[in-house]
Amino acid sequence: MPRFCGPETTFRLGSILGCHKQPHTDIYHN
Repeated sequence: MPRFCGPETTFRLGSILGCHKQPHTDIYHN
């Protein structure tokens, strides 16, 4: 399932968590 994640979190923790929720930034699908 695709998760909602911000560009900052995806850049830092994307490799570890795969995706993380960032409600205060632009939402992207990964």
